[in-house]
Amino acid sequence: MEYFADLYISMEETHVCVLDREGAVIHDAKTTSTAEAIVASLAKAPTCQRVVFGTGRMAACRGDYPES
Repeated sequence: MEYFADLYISMEETHVCVLDREGAVIHDAKTTSTAEAIVASLAKAPTCQRVVFGTGRMAACRGDYPES
């Protein structure tokens, strides 16, 4: 199965979301915006074929992710 990662990056926090081809959420987490923390979060999910990066004000305003 193919998996895809969305990383919405701000200065302090990164939202990591891994989806399957059908759009089902496989892994959903928030972590600090350091390379080590992002790698550790992605390591908990299946290997992804593609990664999408989002930055800026709109990345923090995504309505389809619950606040936690």
